[in-house]
Amino acid sequence: KQWYQRRVAITAGNAETDQTQFEVNFFCDMSEEEKSPYSSANNGEDSFGVGAGIGASGVGAPGEPGSETEEKAPNSMFVDLFGDKFKIPESTVDTESLILVDCGVTSVYDTEKVLAQIDEESEYLCAFIAFQVNKVEGEGIPNYADEAEATKRYPFFKKCVDDVKGYNAETDLTQFEVNFFCDMSEEEKKPYSSHTGGKDSFGVGSGYDGGASETDAAAETKTSYMIVTAALAITLNFVHAL
Repeated sequence: KQWYQRRVAITAGNAETDQTQFEVNFFCDMSEEEKSPYSSANNGEDSFGVGAGIGASGVGAPGEPGSETEEKAPNSMFVDLFGDKFKIPESTVDTESLILVDCGVTSVYDTEKVLAQIDEESEYLCAFIAFQVNKVEGEGIPNYADEAEATKRYPFFKKCVDDVKGYNAETDLTQFEVNFFCDMSEEEKKPYSSHTGGKDSFGVGSGYDGGASETDAAAETKTSYMIVTAALAITLNFVHAL
């Protein structure tokens, strides 16, 4: 019931303004009392936890959700909530510099645009944390047992991100995305495909290259202009022959 009320509030908030975008987040099934520890400002039943406010320019006004001065949940609380879902790998990044609540959502890696902007170690690490937190049970590698496993799989993830970025930059015909293959070794990917020719032939995102090779299971594939053109050409030739 609380989640439904929150969802209604978010819908109403988005309908009222184009300046701020509100989103469903992990506060949406909490009571007002349960939300109180996360914020020093709780001025009314909808003052906190309605979603995430993102200003039209990408950030909100000072003090508003989405702004640089927005009060964030402390890292310790994020760890209390989601610590069983992610492990921090060995990295050159000081994890204290990360705002973990910002690393808990797929929006840090799930579009071509945001992937293209990942180039610093802290951004790779944040995306890797979000990737772990949002794993689907029964799909791919389970949540990691310890830091050692996270450290082992982090390079696989970073390479996958770089590969996806590269492939998206090469073509507009197909969209490649991070998916559950991205923390697997090449050996671990083999059972998912009968085609294993080439170390990058599987598990990068989604794609179609005319049948010369087969990339991984599709996350999202745009209609290929080449396929449509080829089909149209065959049809026209057939009609001409008649």
